[in-house]
Amino acid sequence: MKMTKSSYCALIMLSSACLCGSAMAGNDEGIYYSLKNKAGQWAEQVSISGVGTSASPALSIFNGQVYMAWKGAGNDEGIYYASLNSQGLWSSQAQIPKVGTSTGPALAGFNGSLYAVWKGAGSDNGIYYASMKNQGSWSSQASIPHVGTSSTPALSAFNGSLYAVWKGVGNDGGIYYASMNNQGSWSAQTKIPKVGTSTSPALAEFNGSLYAAWKGVGNDEGIYYASMNNQGSWSSQTKIPNVGSSTSVSLSGYNGFLYAAWKGAGNDDGIYYATMDNQGSWSSQAKMPKVGTSSIPALAMPFAAWKGVNSSDVVSNLVTLGKVAASTAKFITDNPEILEALAL
Repeated sequence: MKMTKSSYCALIMLSSACLCGSAMAGNDEGIYYSLKNKAGQWAEQVSISGVGTSASPALSIFNGQVYMAWKGAGNDEGIYYASLNSQGLWSSQAQIPKVGTSTGPALAGFNGSLYAVWKGAGSDNGIYYASMKNQGSWSSQASIPHVGTSSTPALSAFNGSLYAVWKGVGNDGGIYYASMNNQGSWSAQTKIPKVGTSTSPALAEFNGSLYAAWKGVGNDEGIYYASMNNQGSWSSQTKIPNVGSSTSVSLSGYNGFLYAAWKGAGNDDGIYYATMDNQGSWSSQAKMPKVGTSSIPALAMPFAAWKGVNSSDVVSNLVTLGKVAASTAKFITDNPEILEALAL
């Protein structure tokens, strides 16, 4: 089915209102996902019908399910979420109550809860968070004290704490981080030394260290990374060789490798990925087949999700939230290592 502007607006329904208008023209705000098996094959992309985002979605594996969260489409600054279980059944869309963002959320499991973090709505540069227990009840939002960002922060559990990382406010390209302990107290922010970015950094635990990755400053489309050990010392930044992005990168540790994924450089809307082994060697980049994005793809390996491309798209595999995604269920059944990933 070739998606036209009118048919797309029929799909993107949030709060029972069609978000048509100039902001949508030529802009695919649909949300897509895929999953990868150990043989290196990506499943055919699935389009989630009836939802949309103007930013990047977020992913996290928590309590045996894959959680996805996203900012609403167009001017809708609400934060929505749904979960996928091991039988391929998606929950219905729900909204994190009484919160909003102008960029998009991040997700991570920590201390028996699923945490979401986000920049504030509109011109609010504060960084906020909330947590959800198993039953779907969210805590009231709280702010990480005395910090701010103009982009989407990132989250990861590491060494018994929950870490957040973010770009500074406005023209401040510095990359900052703080950690929250089991009692809910945040450390003061600290700056990762001698690095910078023009957009959102990524964060993931891998091989006993905390890794951050980011696009370079300004017109520098290189992708850089550094790692922090248990003593809080950061390595020097290193560049992922021979790759580039006009947005940023996402990270996920999985099956003995650190995965990085990104939109291509400049006008290249392809989604690329590479892996780093335990010795720090990166594979050559590979391209996810027949997909594209205008933003940052999300990773919670073996799952990936992304916003569509700034152009019309062809949709051949749709799922509605609250129902089973048949192709996803079959791919999980045919690849038991995915069930093992969900069980972690």
